[in-house]
Amino acid sequence: MYSHSESVREKEVVKSVDWIFDFGDEFSNRDIYRKVMTHMADAELLDLRKEKEVRRQKVKQHFDDLVSNSTLHGLHFCFDKQHFFRRIFWTLLILVALGLLVQKLYESTTYFFSYPFSTTTTVKYVNQMVFPAVSICNLNDFRLSVMNGTKLHKAIQERGNILALDGKEYTDTIRKANHRLEDMLQGCTMNNKICTHKNFTQFFHNQGDRCFTFNSGMNGQPLITVNNTGLSQALTFLINIEHHDYYVDSQHSGIHLILHGQDETPVKMQGVILSPGFVSYIEIKKRKVKNLPHPYETNCGKLKLKYFRSYSKHLCWLEKLTDHVVNLCGCKDWFMPGDHRVCTLNESMNCMWIHWSQFDLTQNYSCPLPCIIDSYTPTLSFARFPANNLADKMAKRLNISGTKAEQRGWIRDNFLKVVIYYGDLNYEYMEQIPSYDLMVLLGDIGGQLGLFLGSSVLTYIEFFDFFAMVIYTRFFEVFKRSPSRV
Repeated sequence: MYSHSESVREKEVVKSVDWIFDFGDEFSNRDIYRKVMTHMADAELLDLRKEKEVRRQKVKQHFDDLVSNSTLHGLHFCFDKQHFFRRIFWTLLILVALGLLVQKLYESTTYFFSYPFSTTTTVKYVNQMVFPAVSICNLNDFRLSVMNGTKLHKAIQERGNILALDGKEYTDTIRKANHRLEDMLQGCTMNNKICTHKNFTQFFHNQGDRCFTFNSGMNGQPLITVNNTGLSQALTFLINIEHHDYYVDSQHSGIHLILHGQDETPVKMQGVILSPGFVSYIEIKKRKVKNLPHPYETNCGKLKLKYFRSYSKHLCWLEKLTDHVVNLCGCKDWFMPGDHRVCTLNESMNCMWIHWSQFDLTQNYSCPLPCIIDSYTPTLSFARFPANNLADKMAKRLNISGTKAEQRGWIRDNFLKVVIYYGDLNYEYMEQIPSYDLMVLLGDIGGQLGLFLGSSVLTYIEFFDFFAMVIYTRFFEVFKRSPSRV
């Protein structure tokens, strides 16, 4: 079935070749058909030529409009047909300016994609501050009185049959041999209120050391705040490190003290080491840091952890380490998270500890920094502790035998005191701010366009508009063709 336009075209073609039939038998049907088809092909070719000419004329019209109406300074001089040297001069001038523009645009774009940032520091004064979490770890791992006579002790001292010590017995022995806070904590006050070992929560440090945190905010405990500085609202605690019960391979005595935010579990954080025989006054200064996420260099963020509810860089490290040794050894250390089997002492020595060391050396894991970090800087001062009179009273209360010198020596060898307080009710707020964002880049580009070519971004929209119209005219615009004629 033919359309109406096709019927009209066929009628025109038949009418135009009526003269062929006037000659009767001089042409065969095949000749007639061939001549008709040739005529139609010539007509189609003529239409295509006319269409191409119309398209060319319209493209030239778009080009003339661009040259005559563009806001790009000097462009119309480049097509001045009356003055040859003027045309060459302006063409070279615009090409040089365009080259400089491209160079500056490249530099600006490269700088933008390096994602630079600056850090601003502001001191913020407040009327009340949250007291930091305070974690303490005894530098000694095992109490000799508990370890003595166990299979683990024999294996360490005599290099005995470590195969006979399974993971459960290894774990139970270590947990029993760790120092207990209820034995170490001899006194504790905060804001002149008494605190006990129940105000502390437990965690395990880098190598499985048992540590205790005050003011962690866990287990439903409210966070402690202070509204004054100095010793009047300080945390004070007296610790017996139980130096007399240190294990035989211990090389240092004292406690490891870490100040940190409540959202951080400091399983790998560095702190300060405090020695017995002294009272340590620790004035703290708070700093809050706000980092920038990807694509900036700090690349802050957080991952969803399998074994912990909250995220921190150090908990992420512990989780990655656990997965690493479990994948390679099929077991984990006794303090590591998860339900995996605890390594026997033999597996720990020949597999787990070896791959642990390699893991820390290669650092082949990704644990981003949190976007907001609370850190605390301590300033320490020391005094001899206890004074002789106090030492004598403590020795009497603890029923320590020996001469006064021996009693005082024993007290100073085992006890230390810590006083922690804010020096000022203010903190440093450090914030990373993008120093070259998209709007600055666009402003820089606009300034460079104006400097080198006296144009704006809208000027270049004119060129995009020109190319769009040319493409449309050349390939998509539809022209009405006339019917074929002889």
